[in-house]
Amino acid sequence: MLRRALPQALVTGLLVFLPALLIAAPWFWRNWTLHGDPLGMAFARQTVDVRTGPWTAGDTAWLLRGWFISFWGKFGGAGHIPMAGWLYGLLAALSALAGELGIRERVRFVPAVPAAEVPAYLRAMDALVLPSRTTPVWKEQFGHVLIEAMACEVPAIGSDSGAIPEVIGPAGLLFPEGDASALARALDELRSQPALRKRLGEEGRRRVLERYTHEQIARQTADIYRRALTGRRTSL
Repeated sequence: MLRRALPQALVTGLLVFLPALLIAAPWFWRNWTLHGDPLGMAFARQTVDVRTGPWTAGDTAWLLRGWFISFWGKFGGAGHIPMAGWLYGLLAALSALAGELGIRERVRFVPAVPAAEVPAYLRAMDALVLPSRTTPVWKEQFGHVLIEAMACEVPAIGSDSGAIPEVIGPAGLLFPEGDASALARALDELRSQPALRKRLGEEGRRRVLERYTHEQIARQTADIYRRALTGRRTSL
């Protein structure tokens, strides 16, 4: 039985991982030419807030899992994905950049948390930023995290991509998407004006209660249907 199972497992492994390695070849080559580190191990080791303690076999499995999800998860072959695979590498790269800028101790990267713990994490924030950028095939549709933060009285800052300005309204700050200087000015405005932070936090929660609770959405939806049945046009 074991003799038959081992060749089958070997073939399955080759069919799954060999194409992924071939797809990753340009990434490996880039890391080798730029950093002398084809597998990105140095970057991964620096992501201490996502992976703490000495490097272990479990950490290697964590990194391999990220690579596997990166290449197969988007095709639906990896099942439920709690954190997108490409995010592992991105967090590692950002952690390394923070170290190069000398701000590593002031930056914290938090992986996915259970839904029940999200409000506590949001309430720990001084502000929430959603810097979405429009692409040729996508723009921000709603930005649900905005109303989650606003419900916790956390002032929200968003780019002007898609529906963000409509969602935030006058209860937050906006900046032109892709304009890092404008975002920095908005953050500095909140940092230097505690009264503004408090006012926007309160206005944000009020806006959520008036517009975005389940009860309000149900009422607005029913109202649209009622108006449609009577031939009257409406807008929210």
